[in-house]
Amino acid sequence: MSDNPGFLNETPSRCLGRRFVSRHNLAIRAPGNISAARRESEKPEIIEQFYKKLEEVNSELVPEGLTPSQIFNTDDRIVYG
Repeated sequence: MSDNPGFLNETPSRCLGRRFVSRHNLAIRAPGNISAARRESEKPEIIEQFYKKLEEVNSELVPEGLTPSQIFNTDDRIVYG
């Protein structure tokens, strides 16, 4: 007999999973299809193009005295200091 309730032979029982889902008001859903744009972005040539562009940007910024560790991704929200 296991010391962990809901476990049988050190693995979770099906009942444990059903109770967890019920207790937390979760729903089991099938994954949806990914968008065409996201599917396109996974192509090796697109990824290679991204890294070439990233290298170009890095090479432009390094002479300015910046290092890649000083480059941050932001959006258009206002940042208060």
